[in-house]
Amino acid sequence: MEIKLDGALTALARWPLSRARPVGSLPGSARNMNILVEDAGGSRYVLRCCRRNPSQERIRFQLDFQDHLRCRGIPTAEVVVTATGDRCVATGAASLWVLFRFVEGNAYRYDSRVQLENAARCLADIHGAAADFTATPVKDDTIPDLRR
Repeated sequence: MEIKLDGALTALARWPLSRARPVGSLPGSARNMNILVEDAGGSRYVLRCCRRNPSQERIRFQLDFQDHLRCRGIPTAEVVVTATGDRCVATGAASLWVLFRFVEGNAYRYDSRVQLENAARCLADIHGAAADFTATPVKDDTIPDLRR
């Protein structure tokens, strides 16, 4: 996937980072893209372009849920707010950007029993933490119907 840095740099300028610059790309889905960013102090971030679902309402719902999980001890990346307090930046009709603190880690190994058990425990913790999340889900055409 080709990364169009002009849109990324336009969005990145909205976050209060010192001399932030893209340093590489990270795996993403077929439409979303993830750019590894580093600031002058060496802190790392992930700038995500949410092209699969550019609905600000839906993205805000997902970010609210991510924040909810973090507050309950679930290990999720911190959402970084812009200089004006927004959590996402639109640079075009289908270009919605979000910035997260980078979390060091390794790729999931599907043949690892230990990782499978940890993933199952984490999923159970997510369901437990989600029990008191009261926001109304935002449904649109990009959210699959589980009955299919």
